[in-house]
Amino acid sequence: MKWYIWLFQLLDNTHRWLGEGLATYIEPLGRIRTGSLTPERVWRDLVLGLPQGEPQPGDQGLDVTHTWGRTYWGGRFFV
Repeated sequence: MKWYIWLFQLLDNTHRWLGEGLATYIEPLGRIRTGSLTPERVWRDLVLGLPQGEPQPGDQGLDVTHTWGRTYWGGRFFV
């Protein structure tokens, strides 16, 4: 098991956005390296996806607001 997987198992659900944000960042880079995605596709997906992580009215921050967009894309903003 890689050290970073162990590290994220220590985080409680409050900080799930951090692990998901890192995964949203790292996974496409690995797919570029394997040839299953092009860099252009990764950039396009990033440009289209990041707005989903922006705070909405009433948002209480990444630790409190657990919507899909804030968890995955908000975490990606942070990374």
